Amino acid sequence: MPYSRFGFMISAKTAPSAVSRNRLKRQLSEIVRLNKEKLKTGYDVVLIVKRLAVGKSQPELSADLKGLMVKSKLFQS
Repeated sequence: MPYSRFGFMISAKTAPSAVSRNRLKRQLSEIVRLNKEKLKTGYDVVLIVKRLAVGKSQPELSADLKGLMVKSKLFQS
């Protein structure tokens, strides 16, 4: 597969309103889109979002997600 796919799971317990869940999904999708050149290909990734992510700013989410990708070795070296 020439690309990696990402999915985001945000439960209603994590973010009670659909607006906040959808906003988090859009923010995370944008972070992945901006970093797709750096990502390894051929992976299917599902991220389960925890309550701590609700209310974080875009730069904070970006730093956390990039750190997670580095830790899981999804960035190309």
